[in-house]
Amino acid sequence: MLSKKQIILFYIIAIVFVVANCFFIVKQNSYIAYLFPILLLLLFFPIDKLLLLSVFFVPFSVHITYFFDFGANLDVPTEPIFIIILVIFLLKLIFEKKHSYALLKHPVSLSIIAFLAWNFLTSFTSSMPLVSIKHFIMFLWFIIPFYFFMLRVAKDKKNITKFLWLYIIPLTFIIIYFIILHSQSFFNRETANFLQKPFFNDHTQYGAVLVMFIPILFGFCLNTEYKKIIRFFSLLLLIFFIIALILSYARAAWLSLIVAIVFVVILKTKINYKVFFVSIAVVIASIFIFQNQIFLYLGNNKQNSSENLLEHVVSVSNVKTDASNKERLNRWYCAYRMFKEKPVFGWGAGTYSQQYGIFQNYSEKTTESTNSGDRGNAHNDYLGFLAETGFIGFLTYVCIIFSVIITSFKTYARLKSKSLKILLASLICSLCTYFVHAFLNNFLDEDKIAVPFWGMIAIIVVIDVYYSKFEEEKLPEKENLLSE
Repeated sequence: MLSKKQIILFYIIAIVFVVANCFFIVKQNSYIAYLFPILLLLLFFPIDKLLLLSVFFVPFSVHITYFFDFGANLDVPTEPIFIIILVIFLLKLIFEKKHSYALLKHPVSLSIIAFLAWNFLTSFTSSMPLVSIKHFIMFLWFIIPFYFFMLRVAKDKKNITKFLWLYIIPLTFIIIYFIILHSQSFFNRETANFLQKPFFNDHTQYGAVLVMFIPILFGFCLNTEYKKIIRFFSLLLLIFFIIALILSYARAAWLSLIVAIVFVVILKTKINYKVFFVSIAVVIASIFIFQNQIFLYLGNNKQNSSENLLEHVVSVSNVKTDASNKERLNRWYCAYRMFKEKPVFGWGAGTYSQQYGIFQNYSEKTTESTNSGDRGNAHNDYLGFLAETGFIGFLTYVCIIFSVIITSFKTYARLKSKSLKILLASLICSLCTYFVHAFLNNFLDEDKIAVPFWGMIAIIVVIDVYYSKFEEEKLPEKENLLSE
């Protein structure tokens, strides 16, 4: 005899299937909804295994528009699976009698909830409400599975290792494929800019992913908890990833790795996090105070992108003649002007690429600019959120970053296990590469970055709340703190 919940779930699925078919057949003249039963089979997977399975497919995912015009920017096969996980997880929250609030009270969780709430609110004040609502839903299928559900999955330490390896292994095959292609042009820099398609948009996104996993592999090498064969294999992959990073010619990724290494040194020297944030504040204040002198200095740098690695790094500060850097400045100026016009609610999440064109100044345009302003985003997460969701939206995102860093400082000082210390340092170092990278690009709306980004943050929170508590109170390892 079917329970009442099962009957309700059956009717929900049936209605969704009928509505989806009507929409795609009538409106889109497409029979893609007939794939729905295939996706439905994924419901038979345990949800935690489905989450980990989806991670394996992330490096292989491609935009559905690469195959046909779907009318939406969707990554396959990953994002349909994320949506299924999102729906199942929300249904479990509705039908389960016991709910856990232990980890939801964590400062990181509260910051993420505030971030989602503000993005939801600004969807209705948006200059393009439909675009912003779609963007908000996209945030949901990244954040709900890979942060809130990952809080449950990561309580089993084996799942943490699986999560990381299930991304690294397929990424390794992608790297091998790219290097083989790149070798055919004798590793030419120009070739490196576009050979990543269709798996990555360009070499900057590819470099951002590579640099996120280099600290993880380095941590695996140092962690004596693993067998020697695993540590040796990790060392080989580490060298391989570093070579791939160099060949990517992704300057922002190189710089972000250097800054992340400095952060880990600060973490190891046990400097108080308050001192760290005061130092950051002093640096930011100095940039504003001496901005004229800084831009004058940068304007004198005429080193363009080059095959020479040292010259290529130096060119990152050339805002005079380097077209890529000049276009970034153009996008940043536009984002700031958009913010000044709508400082409270912003223009709406996901609207920058449709709105920034009218904010361009002729003198700031480059050969990469278009009058319609239809070539991508703000190339800066912080300015992007400032323009799209106003100062409060920007503040919620910054709060997530600050709370993650503060949690890492406090937890690292409290942990006794060397293995956990190495894992935590690796994770925060990986995240720092993106925190820095976000000043030059923004990829949080792409599964390649969003999955490891939110997943690693969830693991840090679990280490703080669960594993550090386990060390202090000698709790049984299998105790589920998430269901308290």
